Order: sequence, then C-alpha cells, then structure tokens
Amino acid sequence: MTSAAHPRAVEVARLLHEAGAPGEVRVLPAEVRTAAAAAAELGVPVGAIANSLVFVAVGQPVLVLTSGAHRVDEAKVAELLGVPEVRRAPAEFVREVTGQPIGGVAPVGHPEPIGTLVDVELARHEQVWAAAGHPATVFPSHLRGAAPAHRRRTRRGRGRPGRPRSGRRTPSPRRRGGGRHVTNTRPGTRIAELPIPWFRDHMHEALAIYGLAMGYDSAVVAGRYGYAIQHTDRPGFRAVGAFAATDDDAEQLVGFGYGYEIAPGQWWHDQVRAALDRRTAKRWMPGAFEVCELHVHPDAQSRGLGRQLLHALVADLPHPVALLSTPDADTKAFRLYHADGFVDLARGYHFPGDPRPFAILGAELPLHPQDPAAANT
Repeated sequence: MTSAAHPRAVEVARLLHEAGAPGEVRVLPAEVRTAAAAAAELGVPVGAIANSLVFVAVGQPVLVLTSGAHRVDEAKVAELLGVPEVRRAPAEFVREVTGQPIGGVAPVGHPEPIGTLVDVELARHEQVWAAAGHPATVFPSHLRGAAPAHRRRTRRGRGRPGRPRSGRRTPSPRRRGGGRHVTNTRPGTRIAELPIPWFRDHMHEALAIYGLAMGYDSAVVAGRYGYAIQHTDRPGFRAVGAFAATDDDAEQLVGFGYGYEIAPGQWWHDQVRAALDRRTAKRWMPGAFEVCELHVHPDAQSRGLGRQLLHALVADLPHPVALLSTPDADTKAFRLYHADGFVDLARGYHFPGDPRPFAILGAELPLHPQDPAAANT
C-alpha cells in the first residue's frame, strides 16, 4: 500500500498501529463497495464483513457497524437512541463527517469521533473485516467476547454524570474551585469561567444538561461527547458554568456554555459560509467567536441564567463579533438573542441531516442589549 494510492487508508493504518490492533490494512485488487463483493474477494462469510454505515439522528451523525448479512432496522436504531427518526446519510454528508467515501468508510480515522452502535452478531465470528478508508482497502479485527457496544453506550448514559458505581454523587466544585467568578447572580447561584481541564473532566455532567434541555436521549448525548472534547482544543476556546447551591453546602452545575474562534475547515464554519452571501460572510466571519453550546437545566430555567451565561461567555473577548445558530422558531432562546443585540444573517437554513430550519445570528462585541432592563432579569 502506498500513501499516494490510498492516503485515507494510510491514516487508518497509522491509527490501528498506535492502538496496538493486530492485523494490517490490506489493499485489494479492485474496489469492493458491497459486503458480498468483499466477502467473495476475501473468501469469508458475508456475515464476517463489518459494514460502517452512517445515519443521521436529530442532525447528528451516527455510525452503525453491522454484519454484512444484515440490513439495518432504522426503527430499531431510532428506538435505541431514543429519537423519533433515523435516516441513512447522503453521500456528501458521509464524506463530510468521516472524510471517507461510501463503500470505504472505516470505523476509525474520522475528523471527529462519531457515536457508534455495533451489531452484536459480529461477535459470532472469530475475525471480521472492515473497510479501511477506501473501497479497495480492508483490515481484520477480532470482536469475539466483546460486550455489545450499543448496550454499553446506552447504560452508561442512564445515570447522572459524576456518579461513581457506589451511587454517591461526586460533588461539583465549591466556589473556590469552580473557576473565576465573573457575574453577579441571584442568591444561591453564580456564574464562573470554567478551566478547560475541569470542563473536560465534567463533560458528561455538562452534556447531561444539554440532553435534558434539548430533550435528547442519553445515547444521543453520548454520541456528542467526542465532539465536545475535541472542541476544547480549538483556538480561543472558552467555557462558563452556572452553579446552584445544594443543601449539603456544595454546588451543582445547572447550566453551561462554550465557544471558540471559527476557522475554515470546521464543519459549522463551512456550513455557515455556504449559507451567507459573499458580502455578509466577509463582514461577519473573519475572527468571529462561535457560541457553540448554551444550555440550562430545565429545573433552573426562567431565572435569567441563560442570559447571564451568554454575557459571561462573550465578555472581554478579543473577537469583533459572535455568531451562533438556533432553530428558526419563536422560542425563548431566539427572543433572548435578539434582545441582546443579535441580528439575522440568514433564516430558514437547513444544516445537512437536520430537517429543522435554522437561523444564523450575529452580534458585534461587546454585546449591546436592545432592552437594557431585560438583561438584568
């Protein structure tokens, strides 16, 4: 195999080697884009071919690693994920989220981690074969004895983040350890800037709030974890959290927000660039800060914490503007952004894989709320 022939396969081979996986990437005489063709070329049962199929669930990619002898039951996948619908991803979306073409998608080597479900029937085979980033490349793997991945993933998300197996809650940091106090809040709550190591350590806790606020099942939330961890490495990353006092004189995370500087090559940046006309993109995108996530636990909503998190997140930033996307509907969040000075840059935009229309909003920094009194509610 040469890097000039199959650079994606070379990357997959490198990752497998670093992980200590046995076996090597094999280059086949011709492309094999179906499980049957791969099985015939390798001389193995079609059930021993592990197909990496990409689906879309609530706008997020989900990879299903399934036996070549099976067809994916989309209704069953949706049930496992706790979402209303799962659909096969179009070819351009597959290449965008995996960096690999349909027929050659490997279970590894993607630009960002993708939540994955594994067909338990693959464990019946001593050795299975999966594509290695190109339709003419494959690699062997051993799954026998492995626990069902979709069951591991689903169970892991059932409990509250931060709870060890004993069932005792790991306390959120007290005021001295939760970051710099950045805003005044009503008694019993505070907003703090979160150190990146702390935020990474408490990512499951933050994403549980994300799931509750958005109405997503724990399996969908688990699929978001890899993306969020990768985001913490992006230039200009910043996170803030809202903490509420508990009865045991500790604190609990009840809301969070984070963002970073956008740049070409990032999925959201490239989607927004396609949505905006040339003049608008030139005016708003260079050096912009993306408000990537901003969520408050349902039990702590309607207290002004969302607005306080937003203001804390973008306070004193060295960026000229802040950008964000939000469902294009008359929601509390949409009204909040408009009240705080965000303006419409695009309306009714559809991100790949999500049927909902979105609005793309921008605001000059520092924020200039249209209704100063509302900012203090």
